[in-house]
Amino acid sequence: MKKRPRRRAKPKRLRNPFLLFLLLFLLSSFGGEFFSTAKENEGEREGEQKKLVDLLPSSIFSRFSERVKKNPRFKLIVSVYAPWCGHCKVLEPELVSALKIVREVDGTDETVVDVVKMNGDLRKYPIREEMEQRETEARKAFKKKYGVKGYPTLLLLEKKSDDESSRSGRSRSEEEEEEEELFVAKQYKGSRSQAALLNYLRRASASDVATFKDWREAREYGKLRATESNAMFFHLMVNGGSLKIKKAFDSEAKKRENLQAWFGESDAPKTFEETNAFLDAFHAKQFPWKDIQSKDESYSVLLAVHPRVPGDEDDDSLVSDGENYKAFTTEVVLCRVAEEKEEEEEEKKKKKKSYRANDADMSETSGYENPCNVSAFVRTRIVAPLAKLDQSVFNNILDLDSPSVFLVESGGDAKIEAFAKNAYKLALKHRKISFVRVDGDELGPWLDKEMAFGPLESSFPLCLGYHKKTHRSWYDRKWETRGNTIEESLAVFVDMNFVDIKRLPNFLPSMPLLGKLKNIHHRATFRFSNSSSPVQRLATYWWLLVIALILFVLCFSFALQYQREGKFDTSSEDDSSAKSSGEAERAAKVEESDGDEPKKTK
Repeated sequence: MKKRPRRRAKPKRLRNPFLLFLLLFLLSSFGGEFFSTAKENEGEREGEQKKLVDLLPSSIFSRFSERVKKNPRFKLIVSVYAPWCGHCKVLEPELVSALKIVREVDGTDETVVDVVKMNGDLRKYPIREEMEQRETEARKAFKKKYGVKGYPTLLLLEKKSDDESSRSGRSRSEEEEEEEELFVAKQYKGSRSQAALLNYLRRASASDVATFKDWREAREYGKLRATESNAMFFHLMVNGGSLKIKKAFDSEAKKRENLQAWFGESDAPKTFEETNAFLDAFHAKQFPWKDIQSKDESYSVLLAVHPRVPGDEDDDSLVSDGENYKAFTTEVVLCRVAEEKEEEEEEKKKKKKSYRANDADMSETSGYENPCNVSAFVRTRIVAPLAKLDQSVFNNILDLDSPSVFLVESGGDAKIEAFAKNAYKLALKHRKISFVRVDGDELGPWLDKEMAFGPLESSFPLCLGYHKKTHRSWYDRKWETRGNTIEESLAVFVDMNFVDIKRLPNFLPSMPLLGKLKNIHHRATFRFSNSSSPVQRLATYWWLLVIALILFVLCFSFALQYQREGKFDTSSEDDSSAKSSGEAERAAKVEESDGDEPKKTK
């Protein structure tokens, strides 16, 4: 028998309209709240990404100690802000966006580097209760300990090294009891732009020294990292190289004052051909190949890489991997193993201290300039020659104990660079002096206020010296007339003020009074020693002659006045003595007359 097809059951319709209205009411009431809460949660998550976590000093210490136990290389950046500070409100979004790039693009998690903020404004926390009083005292102690004097201030907290903990003279158990003693803090002195903050976060999260397989990998790394304010340093070991230079290079990379600079080295010693390709990739054509005696010689090479600066022109012969333009300005130094052996022999003969990487540029033990001083090479090459003056460049040259030459021009970047490129060779020759280019339209008012030279707009282009630590400045209104070209005039300005020292500096308005007096005495002795004839030497002390003349006139007037008062006093004494003698004679006559009266009566 044929089976009958089953009929599909029709869906039941909701016949009761009351239930339909009830269902719609429930969806409108509870469903709207559900979707609104979901949107609020999404908004809160987006808001959390736009803001940093605000912590107290105790929470900062506890977070740092927890992360350091997991990763000893953990670094915590604390942004000390104030609610009323406009710069703090501008800095926080830039810092959050830089942190987001480090998290998502670089893949760095919070166990390597993290950023928090702390309210440093004590006025927002009145002392009413005991808890609020403790918080205020903790904030105040935190700011005092780490030198927070303004807003915003970025502090980099990292674990204290074993050498620093041993220098403090305290045992490890005592340091563990006080969590705030486990780390040291360094203030960030760079620019507040997103690019600078991103570079700083990447440097804090990266290893001290990066390793590269070949020159292509190193060049791409240098393009992303090297800036005019912070160099990219490379160390190459050729045919074995020098272990002494490698140790000094690694120690410089670990220093906190060099945290904004980048350090890299090859993963293995290179051959002569590989070194040539590496130097060609960074356009280091000034390398002294003539000093290399053979291809099998063992030596080390140090490179300081910056983006190309004005004056470093393109060279058609420089072609590397399809690029025929000059992207870098590279400074290079050769460290030969034979020179180190000769230096050690001379030091043994003279019985003086051995070579150290932290010595000065001039080796006092050997008597000649030591080009392989890694510490001096890094210290003087962090800032690019002829870098454009900004906050990062200014803070870096401020840390150097050497003067700076400001090349000031107005009218746009093209005009500024055209003027600054005249000092390119001079900047490479005198690396102990920082040469920077300055936009006169932007920083002209600051120069007027800082150096008190008066209006400078009419004197562009301008060449002047500046040294903030010693409160000194060098300014010559006739510097353009010192040579036939601008390049010669700049060379004469540097020689007169910093090399031969034929002119003395002025003092800034910020110099203390005692420093001004010392500067005046030094200026007078300098002029007296450099004068040729006695007349010129007397002319240098004309102000002393004027003071002596004034003192002589004052003394002469006081003497005359004293003499007149003395004569008046002697005449009065004579008159009084005469009067007293006359009165005595009269009294004697009266006594005699009184004695003669009884005789006459008798």
